[in-house]
Amino acid sequence: MWKIVVFMVLGLGTDQEVYPLTGEEDALVITHHQGKPLTFRTQESCYTYMWKNVDGIREYASSRFEGKPVRQIICSDQQEV
Repeated sequence: MWKIVVFMVLGLGTDQEVYPLTGEEDALVITHHQGKPLTFRTQESCYTYMWKNVDGIREYASSRFEGKPVRQIICSDQQEV
């Protein structure tokens, strides 16, 4: 199954005065929207959803990381364990 993964601007390559290292994760997997699971059978369907909702995804991810900007959003093949 494909899932949306958001990478944030944290850590190396950033101004430590603005974005200090905190030891936290630098990515967020978007698993649900309005209480419904977000998993996609194909990469194409994942990217279609992502581009349709990119502004909301960026806003949500930024809010989870204290307003830090989004570096990249991808669709990744996430194997269920």
